[in-house]
Amino acid sequence: MKVGLIARAENRGLGILTWEVARHLVPDRVLLVDMGVLGRGFPMHHDRFDLDRTTIGLFRDGRLPELAVREWIDGLDVIYTAETFYDPRIVGWANLAGVKTVLHAMPEFLGPETPRPTEVWLPTPWRAEHAGPHRVIPIPIPLDRWRWPSLNRDGPLRVLHVAGHQAAADRNGTVPFLRACSILHEAIDITVIDQDCRPWQTARVGPNASLTIRPAAENYWEMYEDQDVLVMPRRYGGLCLPVQEAIGAGLVPIMPKVPPNDWYPALLTQSALNGRLFTQAGPLRIATPLPSSIAAAMDLLARDRGQLELHRRKVAAWAEDHSWDALLPTWRAALEAV
Repeated sequence: MKVGLIARAENRGLGILTWEVARHLVPDRVLLVDMGVLGRGFPMHHDRFDLDRTTIGLFRDGRLPELAVREWIDGLDVIYTAETFYDPRIVGWANLAGVKTVLHAMPEFLGPETPRPTEVWLPTPWRAEHAGPHRVIPIPIPLDRWRWPSLNRDGPLRVLHVAGHQAAADRNGTVPFLRACSILHEAIDITVIDQDCRPWQTARVGPNASLTIRPAAENYWEMYEDQDVLVMPRRYGGLCLPVQEAIGAGLVPIMPKVPPNDWYPALLTQSALNGRLFTQAGPLRIATPLPSSIAAAMDLLARDRGQLELHRRKVAAWAEDHSWDALLPTWRAALEAV
């Protein structure tokens, strides 16, 4: 079986995800999509890939270079891509060449205009019933555990929140998280990773807590060093890469008790489902996390290290079951089946 991977090579979500897929799946060919035409923030890291097996396609006006991509497709058995094909013509070109296609889709982006691949994989069970005409199977995206840090630490609880890039309706729940920080009681060191330089330096925290706001690290795994907990009051959406990465690094996630957050080994907090966001996949219900519940969960883990260790053990067990070592045979079998 000859596998082609459509990948990115910058320090953003799809760049990180497809780099890890390349490292573990070791595809026969890689189509490396160069997003540099979109401007700043998309530096290419070609050294992450075997350039002898890589074709670089410049993404411009929603299209990739037809001749180079069709040559890349020819002779493959199956193509894997995460979230998007970039150029919707790729599915048609693959069909003409007798090559199967797999889209690892984010359900909130899976709409009627999505190119019809041979098979759609969903990373969590969330919204599988809304996949419409697509052939869908659940295939989790594995965790990378190769940079697992030491977790034997003293001192205040260390809490991380990744604000990420701006998205509709405060997707990562940064506003309720900062409100929760203002009512903390325990000694907690809080770090917020902000990629868009928003004016949160004036945010207040409880009398015994401290707050540091910093930009994203050049190497994504550095964000999780010396941290105990990731607080991600995710309001809507499917796969959350910072949660995946944090679990792989041994951090305990705190998330609202709404799908698909409850799929993770998280300490779940209370929220209300009282909003809607309209997407190409239809309307999504949006959670409104309760700051008091988030603060209570942080205070609990800061005050009771026994609870922290209990949740760490749950995280470690879940990470073991969802690691690349555990899930790579499932991926290979699923690609063979396609």
